[in-house]
Amino acid sequence: MTVNPITPTTTKRSSETQIGFQTTFFISSRLAYLLKKTSVHGKT
Repeated sequence: MTVNPITPTTTKRSSETQIGFQTTFFISSRLAYLLKKTSVHGKT
């Protein structure tokens, strides 16, 4: 079996991308929640 030198880098990059996506999703959902909260308070 030949060891592919690209594999470790690709795995690392994909895991970093995964973390990035999770962070972005968390931040965006948090912002959406805050916006919803403030808009509700603004209406009342």
